[in-house]
Amino acid sequence: MTPELAAIVGSFPDAELDSSGLDPLVRVPRDSYRALVAALAGAGCRLSDVTAVDHMASIEVVVQLLASASEQFSVHCMVHEDDPRIDTLVPVFPSAEYAEREVFDLFGVDFLGHPDPSRVLLPDHFLGHPLRKEFGLEVAPW
Repeated sequence: MTPELAAIVGSFPDAELDSSGLDPLVRVPRDSYRALVAALAGAGCRLSDVTAVDHMASIEVVVQLLASASEQFSVHCMVHEDDPRIDTLVPVFPSAEYAEREVFDLFGVDFLGHPDPSRVLLPDHFLGHPLRKEFGLEVAPW
């Protein structure tokens, strides 16, 4: 990660930069999530993807950013499974719209302020979110 981007991350006291792996990652709490991503976007970072990982008690929202053609990193934010809400990134990156809808559809994360918080892959009447670990097929959800 460039010194400029590391300084931006460092300006958020509740953000943690981890450069120990192949690609750096930044862990940030929900309250600073959109502000940090917006600051990184202001420094020229571009959105690659928004996805999530279910850890049973919490869901980790993962935002992949491109700093340059050869440098990428991710921003990780944990939300509790009982309150899976997080600010949308659509005002920062309009291209986040469909990726966030997919994360909602498959993991059940609500993106606050999203312009179209509806399912994108599954029918509206589908019950549950199939990439959540507690999702089961014992009873057909449709």
